[in-house]
Amino acid sequence: SPVNVVKPYIESMNLPRLAQLNEKVANYAAKCLRPPWVEALKIGYWERAWDWDQNAAYANALAVLPDWRLGKWKQGPYQEKAALGYVRCDYEIFPEVTCHPIIEDAPGGGRAAVGVHRDRYLTKGQIDFIRQWKIGTVDVIDGVWWFPERIVQPMKTTVARLVRQRGELAMAGDAVLAGYLAKRVLAGLWGYIARWDWKAGKEPDPLFNPVWAAEITTLIPMRNADLIYRRKLMKSVISVTVDGFLCDKNPGGIEAGWKLSGEGPALVLSASQSWFGDKRPDGKTLPEVLALVKAAPGNNSWGWTFQRTATLGDC
Repeated sequence: SPVNVVKPYIESMNLPRLAQLNEKVANYAAKCLRPPWVEALKIGYWERAWDWDQNAAYANALAVLPDWRLGKWKQGPYQEKAALGYVRCDYEIFPEVTCHPIIEDAPGGGRAAVGVHRDRYLTKGQIDFIRQWKIGTVDVIDGVWWFPERIVQPMKTTVARLVRQRGELAMAGDAVLAGYLAKRVLAGLWGYIARWDWKAGKEPDPLFNPVWAAEITTLIPMRNADLIYRRKLMKSVISVTVDGFLCDKNPGGIEAGWKLSGEGPALVLSASQSWFGDKRPDGKTLPEVLALVKAAPGNNSWGWTFQRTATLGDC
């Protein structure tokens, strides 16, 4: 695994660790972790769609996270001036708000759930987002809040080095290898920070940091929604795929931190069955799937057989 090359270096850094975190803070923050936002908001075929993605979403989120040891944790009701917060609450998302970043568990990822949700956990960032955009209401039951004495971002230099090296290798003509390695390393760092297979009775990873994990898993969906809301694309979003979204309208003007990954025809049947660009769910390209449908337009389902090497998971 590429990340194993840098893991010893990361483990030797003076990073905040789970053992240094108040038990209640760790508990509340861990309950704020969310699955990736993977959702199909529209079903159908589009002759032209646009795919927008955040640049290095997980890496950029990791780079700005603060060292929470350099501050004070307090318990109580909502604290506007706190830099971080993890809250037990009741919240409601208004029924007309079908596209929003407050994600609940769903098969294959997470989806934007509407209605009333009781005895749930949200970050301060999520509460502020709900109130800023007036998409629902939040009643805080109890919370833990972090007030910084000074802001230090321990991963900023490491992430910047990896991103810079990826760019330098790309300029040297090694774009495919550089992009693969840097992406795997950055994703691996995030994975170590969020990894604790407690259901299997395992100990948390030495780098497990529930505060950082909660911030990253909630920040990336909110960045998606922020662009969607500001560009008034709520009715144009076709699907959301973790750190980006597909829409049937070109919002125009690429913003800092975002990129247009592609444009062209798209077929979306579900959150996991989506054809766009070089995506090949179940091994079929978009033209092949469209040919199946056109050959038997009266069917209510289409299928095919295929052969491939069995994976370890299959076995």
